[in-house]
Amino acid sequence: MAHKYKPTKNDLFIVSYPKCGTTWTQQIVHLLLNRGVPPAKTLLFSKSIPFLEVCAPTQDDTDTHVRAFKTHLPVQLAPFDDQSPAKYIYCIRNPKDCLISFWFHEKDFPLLLCDNFQQFFTAFMSGKTGYGDYFDHLIGWYRQRHRTANVLIVHYEDLKTDIEKQIRRIAKFISNDLLEQITDDKDFLDNVIKYSSFEFMKTSTNGQMKKFFDQSVDDMESDGEIVDGFKDAFRDIKSNDNLISFGDHRWPNPYP
Repeated sequence: MAHKYKPTKNDLFIVSYPKCGTTWTQQIVHLLLNRGVPPAKTLLFSKSIPFLEVCAPTQDDTDTHVRAFKTHLPVQLAPFDDQSPAKYIYCIRNPKDCLISFWFHEKDFPLLLCDNFQQFFTAFMSGKTGYGDYFDHLIGWYRQRHRTANVLIVHYEDLKTDIEKQIRRIAKFISNDLLEQITDDKDFLDNVIKYSSFEFMKTSTNGQMKKFFDQSVDDMESDGEIVDGFKDAFRDIKSNDNLISFGDHRWPNPYP
C-alpha cells in the first residue's frame, strides 16, 4: 500500500489535492531530471514519475539518483513523518479554481458519476471527492512549511505568473547542482520553460490525457508502455468498480 512505503533520502514526492498543479509540477520535475526532454507521451509519467496510489514503488535504499513520485494523499496518510529523509513539493491552488477545474476534469474524464455541477459542488464541500476535504488536505501539508530543507510550497498562481522563477526554486530545492546546471546551460533552461509552459501543457498534455481516457480497455491493455498499476485503475474506472458511494453517485476510492 502507498501509505506504508518507507521513503529514502533520494525520494522526491510531488503532492497536492487533485487539480491543484500536480501534473504541471510533475512536468517541471521530469524536465529538470531529464535535461529538458519531455516524455514522449503524458502517460509515460506513470514510469518516470509513478502515481504512488496506483503504482506503489519497490523499496530501494541503494538508488543514488532522485526518484520522483506523484501523490494526492493527505499528510496523515502519505509516507511522511518528522524523521522522513525525503523531499516533498506541495502544490496549492485557489479553492474556487480547484473546484471549477476539478468539475471540468470530471466532465472530460468521467471518473466520478455526477450529473451536474450542484451535485459536484456539494460533494466537494462535503469532502466526498475521493481525497477528503480540500481545506483539511491543505492545512495538513501547509503546517509542514517550516521544514524548508525537505518541504517546498509551490503555488499554482505563481507558476502562471513567473514560471522561470518557480523552475529555479524547484531546481534549487532538488539540489544546488541542478540549479547550477540550468543556470549555466541556457538551452536546458529554455527547454524546461518551453515544455512546462501553460500553453504547452494545455494543448499537449491535456489532449494526450483525454485521448488516453477515451480509448477502449482492449487498446489500453495492449499498450506495453503503461505500467500494470495504471492499467488496473483504468480498468476499474471503465467498469465502474472500486467506487465510493455518495448519495445516488459513486466516487473513486483512492485507498483500495
